[in-house]
Amino acid sequence: MRPLDRILGSAGCFGLGEDFREREGHLNVPQRHIEQIDGEQVRLGQWLSNLRRRRSSLSPQRRAALDELGL
Repeated sequence: MRPLDRILGSAGCFGLGEDFREREGHLNVPQRHIEQIDGEQVRLGQWLSNLRRRRSSLSPQRRAALDELGL
């Protein structure tokens, strides 16, 4: 499995988070959760967990995107 950013780019990763939230009604994604995108397994839970942990060191634009996503 490749890192999610390398498969979708950041905009696509945020879109995947939005899709999960719409489908499940929340963004409490388990760290080991894997989504299938075009036959590729992507680690959505790990990506979100990493963003939450590194939030304070992210650029203002990425933090704003996280706020918009609801993280």
